[in-house]
Amino acid sequence: SSYDWPGNVRELHNAMERASLMARGGIILAEHLPRRIQSREADPLANSQSDSSKLKDIEGNIIVQTLKENANNRSETARKLGISRRSLLYKLQKLKSQGIVIDP
Repeated sequence: SSYDWPGNVRELHNAMERASLMARGGIILAEHLPRRIQSREADPLANSQSDSSKLKDIEGNIIVQTLKENANNRSETARKLGISRRSLLYKLQKLKSQGIVIDP
């Protein structure tokens, strides 16, 4: 979040492509990013609370949007998101407990 992205979208795209290759299909971590970006990262403990809540909001929005795009078909939504159906159901339960309304 503290990196300026002087190459704009092209640099971001390349960094994410590299990170996804380095992560080998798993979760992308900071260590998977190019060194020039890693060196400019802020102290991870300073913003961890706000960043984690932002990440959860983004994840929730993507889940709800993908669910709507797939006419509430949970199996298809899970497949499109690249997660198991069980993981999707767990995440949907968490969203409901946070008061986010999801159509059946």
